[in-house]
Amino acid sequence: MNKLTVITFICLIKVMAATGTPSEVPTIESLGLRVSLVAQPADEQAIRARAANTILEIYHHLNRAENFLKEGNKPRIEGKLGYLPPTIPGGNWEVFMLNGFPILLPKRDHSTFCALSDIKTALAGTIYTECFGALIIAKISLSDCFYTDSLKDICKNIETTRVKLTVDYLFCEEEHTFKAGDSVKTGDSVCLPGHERYATIGTGPYQGENVFMIGFGEDGLRRYIGFGENFKTGPKTAKEIHQNLAEGYTSELKKQYL
Repeated sequence: MNKLTVITFICLIKVMAATGTPSEVPTIESLGLRVSLVAQPADEQAIRARAANTILEIYHHLNRAENFLKEGNKPRIEGKLGYLPPTIPGGNWEVFMLNGFPILLPKRDHSTFCALSDIKTALAGTIYTECFGALIIAKISLSDCFYTDSLKDICKNIETTRVKLTVDYLFCEEEHTFKAGDSVKTGDSVCLPGHERYATIGTGPYQGENVFMIGFGEDGLRRYIGFGENFKTGPKTAKEIHQNLAEGYTSELKKQYL
């Protein structure tokens, strides 16, 4: 048994001890969601269902342990982000800069399974990131689910990996701004924008939401899951997300002008 196998086994025991019963983690079945409103090939249906459940699980743990507004964070100052670097306890993640923006990726030569285990066993209030960083983490979780044999290569070429993780992945050719009529399928990642003027007065959770579409409700509307306080109670419709963004924009205006 090599060192990596031993470490992975230890991480597995840690996860089993700390994550609670499987029933606590939401699934598309427990939420009463459908993968599609139209007929799909059985294989595609199964793949998208598995992807949605993988996404729901990692966001469940990210949101359970998140602390976006941790002490020391502050609003945008002179066009620069005032947020502290992202952190995940456990020693398996490190910060990389993507176009001047800090994101977390598993450390080189560290088990991706153990890196994800750090999230699943993290205590409340110990994870700091934001919606874009969380989206990348969710895509790493998808990679762990679908492409286990290639995980050993995930951090060998960070530049290539970062481009792949943020632009070209699994179901969506690219992350895009949602528009009415877009054909967004279960498993797709999209950006739901906030008010166009928000970037001039604030930054962070109300500028937009990077989310995944994880199925259709009984009302036929898409449900999305993302990172942060708004999603701790579960997936939301696009209308609900935009409403939360609008309320955030209004609250920032009050800070600036009242």
